[in-house]
Amino acid sequence: MDLPSPLGLAEILAGQAPERARAVADEVSRRSPGSVTALTFAAEVARTVDEDPERAADLLEQALEAPSDIDGAVELARHLIMGGLVDEAIEVVEEALVHEPEDEDAQEIRAVVLAGIHRRAAKGGEASDYGSEMLERFGSRKLLYRLRDAMVAFVDDWPELSQHIAGALREWLEQLADDELVDLDELVEGGGELVHERHEGLMRMAIERAWVTESDPDDDELELDEDPGPSTAPLALLAHDPQTAPDIAEAAHGWLETCEYGLWQVRDPAGSPGVWLTDIASGVRRYAAVPPEQLEQAGKWGVFLCPLVAIDGVWRTTGAALHLRPAEADAAAELVRMVQSDLERVMRGKRARGPRPSDREPEPHGVLVERAEPLDPLLTGVSSVAIRHLLPVIVSEVWRRRQDGPTLANTDGHRLKFITALVSVRNQVAAAKQLAAHQDFKTEDDGELTWWGRELTGMEQASALAPLRAQFGDDEPIDNSDETPRWLRGRLRSTAQGFKVEVNSDERLQALMGVLEELGLEPELGRHSAIDPPMDLPPIRVGRPTPFGSSRDAIDAWLKHWPDERLPALGGRTPRATAQLTGQRPRLEELLREFEHDAWLLEREGAPTPDIDRLRTELGMERWWEPATVSR
Repeated sequence: MDLPSPLGLAEILAGQAPERARAVADEVSRRSPGSVTALTFAAEVARTVDEDPERAADLLEQALEAPSDIDGAVELARHLIMGGLVDEAIEVVEEALVHEPEDEDAQEIRAVVLAGIHRRAAKGGEASDYGSEMLERFGSRKLLYRLRDAMVAFVDDWPELSQHIAGALREWLEQLADDELVDLDELVEGGGELVHERHEGLMRMAIERAWVTESDPDDDELELDEDPGPSTAPLALLAHDPQTAPDIAEAAHGWLETCEYGLWQVRDPAGSPGVWLTDIASGVRRYAAVPPEQLEQAGKWGVFLCPLVAIDGVWRTTGAALHLRPAEADAAAELVRMVQSDLERVMRGKRARGPRPSDREPEPHGVLVERAEPLDPLLTGVSSVAIRHLLPVIVSEVWRRRQDGPTLANTDGHRLKFITALVSVRNQVAAAKQLAAHQDFKTEDDGELTWWGRELTGMEQASALAPLRAQFGDDEPIDNSDETPRWLRGRLRSTAQGFKVEVNSDERLQALMGVLEELGLEPELGRHSAIDPPMDLPPIRVGRPTPFGSSRDAIDAWLKHWPDERLPALGGRTPRATAQLTGQRPRLEELLREFEHDAWLLEREGAPTPDIDRLRTELGMERWWEPATVSR
């Protein structure tokens, strides 16, 4: 067994002198005739020095027939590609990936070759029979579906195993923090099928998790007639059953042995025929076949919370995949990293610190993973196991946040609450005159007093006027006032004893009472009522993309002013200022990716979206890790 010569070595030697390259090729052939090393080096000399592609191809075909080390498959494939033997190269890579599906270099070659075949086919070009076959095999999920059907039938035929899986499902569901997420009574005993389709995705994830979870061989409910082998996981039991078809048994082994749970980030959902997925918790990259119905829901920078399995050397998503927004995935990765940290402490003989609640925002793991070194292979396995065990916790937290919706706040940042209150004062007539003369109050035509707050920013002004401009056109005057618009804080209507007040937070009510006291009006708070949106109104669901504006004018206004808005997410800095701070650029990149994620999904729905590439260029954020050159 031997290895191919390093690709490019012949060119380096030929750069010194062509005769030197030929001499080295002759010497290697003399010392190791017919070896892969000698044949690949001689082929490169024939191609680059002698300009004899036919001889180079003949030598490479001989190298394919020679005994070789599997570790040299990637380098051999590179030689074959340079020699024009693309089908042969992909065949070598496919065989290597069956044995080592995690080999990233081999996955890179598969990605490049299959993408080329796919592009030619899309343009009406012809692919070789083998190329077409490999393209079809890569995208086919038939074996995965047959395995799933075989597993369901296997469980149905084994009542004890069915009860065991149903118990695992019930345990999973009981770990969910919010009882409203699922109804345990909807579970059907026979394998955990659902009566209600609403929970199909959740149940599929729970079932697949149960398939790879070890059973207790001493469990009285699970009587094993034969030795199940090294694992008692349901998939292992299926694989070892004599009645299981050989290809299904092999697929079951592949699922069980390669199953990797992760937070798989999608950089480019338009990739074809496969997409690169990066686990933001470990840094592992996989070139995977993802069905369109899953991929279309992910969006750019979206994340799959799911297992990947390599069956016949091809990484695939399974039937269970929860789609997370970038920010949701960062929060999940923070939890996983906490568990990883504790496991590392235990491995070093230290005590685990346990859960550590924190009010701070999670690190932008989806951004930082691009520049970080992947975890050690041992810790990568730990990360997968951690995510598998944390699935109910992560799912529960994501769904809770989505059901709770965002925390609604007014323009002062106070929690939104619609309050109506009666406030009595010492002298109502005098009080109305004093307030009318105050710089923060204004008497409207109907006699109502309005209470005004801070001035609108440029972006807020433009966004507010955009719908009107869209309706009436740019030629119509929208606002002739010389005063800068301000936010409305509240309304006061005169009553016999004082005022009927309408404000939208407890803090504003207290602030108004303070103003009245400062004016010497001796206010007293009387009967009042409040509508609390989280308690009294239907919750706002999140997880879906957030529109940037109702019209193109509104979006353009947002795009123009956003770089100079002070944002809480950036510590009160503007995006333009943040772009100049190397240590803060990941946070800005995190925001831009949230925008790109939503823009990608909205564009597919035909909704107007901003040009985020233009925004990146203006901020100098084409590459977040490089110093910015900011446009002004």
